[in-house]
Amino acid sequence: MNILITGGCGFVGSSLCISIKNKFKEYKIIAFDNFYRKGSIINKKRLEKIGIKVIKGDIRFKKDLDKISNIDLLIDCAADPSVATGKKKNLRYLVETNLIGTLNSLEFSKKNKAKLIFLSSSRIYPFEDINKMKFKIKNDQYIPKENFKNCKKKAISEKFKTKGIKTFYGFTKYSSENLIEEYSYANNIDYIINRCGVIAGPWQWGKIDQGFIVYWMICYLFKMKLNYIGYGGSGYQCRDILDINDLSALINKQITNFSNFKNNIFNIGGGSSRILSLKNLTDQCNKLFGFKKKINSISKTRYGDIPYYVTDYSKIYNLCGWKPKKKLETTVFEIYKWVNDHKKTIKKQIEKI
Repeated sequence: MNILITGGCGFVGSSLCISIKNKFKEYKIIAFDNFYRKGSIINKKRLEKIGIKVIKGDIRFKKDLDKISNIDLLIDCAADPSVATGKKKNLRYLVETNLIGTLNSLEFSKKNKAKLIFLSSSRIYPFEDINKMKFKIKNDQYIPKENFKNCKKKAISEKFKTKGIKTFYGFTKYSSENLIEEYSYANNIDYIINRCGVIAGPWQWGKIDQGFIVYWMICYLFKMKLNYIGYGGSGYQCRDILDINDLSALINKQITNFSNFKNNIFNIGGGSSRILSLKNLTDQCNKLFGFKKKINSISKTRYGDIPYYVTDYSKIYNLCGWKPKKKLETTVFEIYKWVNDHKKTIKKQIEKI
């Protein structure tokens, strides 16, 4: 099988490249990336070292994809993943990358008669509706006082409403989902859409608005300022954490038995046993780094923020038995070890910003 992974030198893309290569040694894997994100050049070297071909190209431009042929499966990881993008700047880049890029991926799939796995986002669910929920505080985390509407748990399933304001990022991902469904129906393309929550692990080059665990630890490592932003500056806002290895295991399942998952949408996340608030993360970092760091408080809540998101992954579990296996504490420790082991490399990346 020949597999093309767009965004192949990003955190998720490069991790999938390596995971698939390790499991299916006979497969030919191509990573396609425009090297826009910091750390992508470093990931390029990691991929080439194990025999994965890397092609420089931009998902926004159809001509860049047209240079590639004989592909059986396209895994689309190419995206601007920041929920902050578009509010003040870079809206055109966001739309061209996340939405026009999806159209280019679909046309590529049609031309090559290739299957498509699309990495979508939990941010397709309206943030206003989540913020309207009533929450209590438990274990330094916001916890809903009742179940989400149309959901059986205090977690969000595929049945949660999708109509509403989502941020520009969420809009592009939801629009891409709709485009995939329409285009695939008209052109007989088999697809899988995975709506992922927060994904974390080593080799993620974190930023304040994306990859918050790595970012938090980098700020500890280099004595950089940190803030609890929004919701009174408490740090109680929380997410469920999906370890990159658990996501990779699912993608490997989908590759080997595509027909079992095809033309369907799945919520993929860490679930209720892997919830982490900023306050929880601070406590863990204080122990790991051996000192208590002062975290500043900024009361005002930013556009698009949510106090809580936890994935109900029952649909995918009932279909194939997949569930996250990596314990949250293990994921956090592995990130801690990685930032310490790669301190010099990370420092150089920070200096480039």
